[in-house]
Amino acid sequence: MSELIINNRSLRLIVNPERGMSVMAFFARRGDDWLAIMPDTRDGSSDLASASFLMMPYSNRVEDGRFVFEGKNTSSPMPRSTPSMVISASGVGER
Repeated sequence: MSELIINNRSLRLIVNPERGMSVMAFFARRGDDWLAIMPDTRDGSSDLASASFLMMPYSNRVEDGRFVFEGKNTSSPMPRSTPSMVISASGVGER
């Protein structure tokens, strides 16, 4: 498994770039100890495959399907609200 560790003096985030940057563990320092903020899914004691699940924005979750990022206007096609179209609701692929 590939790991990318991002940390500073207070926080340590461990992600797996091969799994879409899934968070594998997240810790905060308290004194000399590192405390788990999210479960460490690498140690075998967790039933989870990752510690968090990223919700990427869908165009129906971004107002009018438009936003500005780093000074560049970005837009996404808005989903049509027809019963035959798959939409994002409580889970991907619900109708």
